[in-house]
Amino acid sequence: MKLINVLATGPSLKRFKPSDEIRIGVNKIVMSHYVDHLIVVDVLASFRPEVQKKFRLGNYGQFYTHLPNEWKGTVPTKMNHIHLHHIRGEVDLDTDRYCYSISSPFVAVSLAFKLGATLIDLYGADYNDHPSFKSSESIERIKKDFRAFQDAIKPRGCSLRVTPESVLAEFLPLIPKSRLKDVS
Repeated sequence: MKLINVLATGPSLKRFKPSDEIRIGVNKIVMSHYVDHLIVVDVLASFRPEVQKKFRLGNYGQFYTHLPNEWKGTVPTKMNHIHLHHIRGEVDLDTDRYCYSISSPFVAVSLAFKLGATLIDLYGADYNDHPSFKSSESIERIKKDFRAFQDAIKPRGCSLRVTPESVLAEFLPLIPKSRLKDVS
């Protein structure tokens, strides 16, 4: 079994118990956690100055973006140029492209699969208080795409689990309590 932790920045991130497994993070995760792989799908200017400073300091291993010209000269680690393809009802895992929905954590779980994960634990991808995902249409799109991703990886021996706080917990298995910090 190869477990990979994917760290987003929603409230359930506080449930993450650091471990020796590979960590993939998104965006401003650099403010709170070291990650082995950092995925950023937004432009540098969309981040506050203190987050930009952290990007420049390199609190991560490898850096992944589909906007290499935007980030050139900003990151001190290896930059990986990734190609994204939007999920449109069907997930294609047999290309060099990374699956993309409407959220960064989706790209991160795609990377986890490409790195050979057989189990992906997703923390902080709650989608219930993020300002960009307030509409029911956005939430339904996220659910649809994550469901399609789970359906595509399952026959390949991989599974995605989430925290109980995530809206994805409606249909995805939960991360076991033994792997969650008690935050009560």
